[in-house]
Amino acid sequence: MTFLRHYQQRYARILDLPSFGVVSMEALFEKVKDVAVMKEKLGNGGKRFYLMAV
Repeated sequence: MTFLRHYQQRYARILDLPSFGVVSMEALFEKVKDVAVMKEKLGNGGKRFYLMAV
């Protein structure tokens, strides 16, 4: 399941990317790269990505 689907399931709404001034998750990650880094964790369900503040 993708992050966007998890978000929609958890908050019962679609993540409004244009409100952040972007059109994709990749662009959002690029926008916050000066204050957060994306980490990858391998688990039973495959790869998982998460953001961590720097």
